[in-house]
Amino acid sequence: MAVRSGSNGRGVARVLAGVGDGSTKADEYRELRSKRVLVFGHYSGHGKLSGLKLEDMRTDVAALVHIRDGKVTRLVLYADRDRALADLGLEG
Repeated sequence: MAVRSGSNGRGVARVLAGVGDGSTKADEYRELRSKRVLVFGHYSGHGKLSGLKLEDMRTDVAALVHIRDGKVTRLVLYADRDRALADLGLEG
């Protein structure tokens, strides 16, 4: 599986490293053409040092999942739902 991390992906990884009891939960699935699925979700957990709850901050994210022969072949992570929609030429 190819994972596109880029600079945004590395930033997300750094943020999540500082999260205790962290998880990502899916809120909505949108089936797209070309065997792709757009998944909207959010992070939950708390800051290890600050104790702040992620739920109290903007933590809406998106993932574009490419599927072939029943397997995930590519995963593109977005730290912002609006950016995902814009990149795909879709509306919210």
